[in-house]
Amino acid sequence: AVVSTQSGHYGRDSNEDNFMKRFKQFVMSLKDDVDEHEAVDNYKKYKTKYKKNSITKFYKAHQNEEWFREKFHPDYLVRKKKDLKQCKIKRLEIYKRIQELGYLDDLGVCHEDQDKLMKALDAAVILMEGGSAHDLTILDGRDRNSDKPLVAIPVAKLKKKKVPTATLR
Repeated sequence: AVVSTQSGHYGRDSNEDNFMKRFKQFVMSLKDDVDEHEAVDNYKKYKTKYKKNSITKFYKAHQNEEWFREKFHPDYLVRKKKDLKQCKIKRLEIYKRIQELGYLDDLGVCHEDQDKLMKALDAAVILMEGGSAHDLTILDGRDRNSDKPLVAIPVAKLKKKKVPTATLR
C-alpha cells in the first residue's frame, strides 16, 4: 500500500508543490503493486490535502493585507453587514419619500412616460447623494431660491407638486 510521506503527499515523487498533479501523473508516481481502487482513493486524499495546503498558503501569504482583512475578518464583516443594512434602510426611506412626493404617480415604464421616469430616477439620485426636498425643486424647473420657473411650466403643474422644505434626514 502507498503511505503518506512527511510532506503529506502520496507516492514516490512529492517534491512538486507548485501544481496539482493530474490523475495520470499521480498514478505514474505510485508503486507498481497498487490496484486501481487504491489509486483512486489515494488520489482523492491527495487532492484534498493539496487543496487544503493551497488554501493555507494563500491565507498565510495574504492574512496581513488590508483587502484580505476587509473581505474575511469577522470584525470587518460585522461592520460591512451593518453598513449594508443601513444603506438598504436609506434606500427604502428614499423610495417612500419619492412615492410621497408623487414622482411615482401614474408612472409606467414605457416611451410615453420617459420624462416622468427620468424625473423619478433623478429625484432618487438627488436624495441618495444627500440632497434635500428643496434640492428637488430643480426637477420641476424652478429656481432653488424662489418659486420662479426656470422654463415655461404650467402654473397648475407647479401648484400640484408642492415640495416640502423638510430634509430626508
